[in-house]
Amino acid sequence: MSKAENIVTSIRVEIDAPASVVWDVLVDLPRYQEWNPFTAKVESTLEVGDAVHLYIPDPAAPGEFIHVVETMAAVEPCRLLSWEQKPSATSKDAARRDQYI
Repeated sequence: MSKAENIVTSIRVEIDAPASVVWDVLVDLPRYQEWNPFTAKVESTLEVGDAVHLYIPDPAAPGEFIHVVETMAAVEPCRLLSWEQKPSATSKDAARRDQYI
């Protein structure tokens, strides 16, 4: 896939709360699925460079999960939380999730 074919999707949501409250919800990984049902479970130390374990419901096998390991890319309290997946020999998938406050 060339850079011209990259897909970028952004969703902007207005939240009537202070940035610190939004940040606390965002980094409460055991409860992440309460506001983002696409990801059933997230596990991470929240340290840049460490693994982020994502468990995504498998649409082909209800009740099962696809385990994706990404890398924490940025942690800027009350401003930005990002993780990414880079292409590898076993997977050509690449993605980055930037969650701005």
